[in-house]
Amino acid sequence: MARYSSDNFMALNATNLTVAGSVVVANKLLSYVGIGSPTTWGSITQAGSNATGAGSNAWVSYGTAFSSAPYVNATSAESTEAIAVDAGSVAAGSFYVETKTASQVFAWTAIGPE
Repeated sequence: MARYSSDNFMALNATNLTVAGSVVVANKLLSYVGIGSPTTWGSITQAGSNATGAGSNAWVSYGTAFSSAPYVNATSAESTEAIAVDAGSVAAGSFYVETKTASQVFAWTAIGPE
């Protein structure tokens, strides 16, 4: 996969797509990140947006799995309502969020080891 280009995007064309218990997410690999002191490179940043379902929750899968659990931040894109990322759910390939009400659009960022 080429980095920093349109190759970081995937297109999904479907009719009557049903993914029980899951949500389809669009995300983007943003950049390499250096963390720590002294700085070590090799972490990546991914970001995307999603919406919770009727049950006020969603599982979000990253476009590219991390080698271990990343740091995840999620914020509401439409209101001041809190978005709760279940800390125990953050894994190398996905995380789980809950909101107070259904169908809340949120943006997320994940930073972790490649």
